[in-house]
Amino acid sequence: MKQIFYTSAIIILLFAACRVDHDTLVGKWQATQFYENQQSVAVPLGDVKLVFEANHRYVFQTIGQYSEGGKWRCSGKYLILTDTTAATVAEKMLKVLYQSNDSLKIKMSHQGKEQVLFFARTQ
Repeated sequence: MKQIFYTSAIIILLFAACRVDHDTLVGKWQATQFYENQQSVAVPLGDVKLVFEANHRYVFQTIGQYSEGGKWRCSGKYLILTDTTAATVAEKMLKVLYQSNDSLKIKMSHQGKEQVLFFARTQ
């Protein structure tokens, strides 16, 4: 009986660990590190910001004048962003690799390259 309890507890903990936590996601995030194809890339990250609002809206600003925004939702360990600022509405799927109260690590693909961004909470 104990073995069934422990097995069930482990499965529940693993399932909970594999989901994006909405409460800790909401806020303002500043990029701190950028990797492309598993290599650290030295780029100015001071302007790379990501904001998640409680009403499931987001804003992403990056190097240069690029900015996008729209709706966000979660599905398991994935964060799905729907950019509604572009002429053609586009959806992006990002994998949340790590999430805590003050840190966020996401993986995405851009032009066939794997990219990983680390963020620190600013608010």
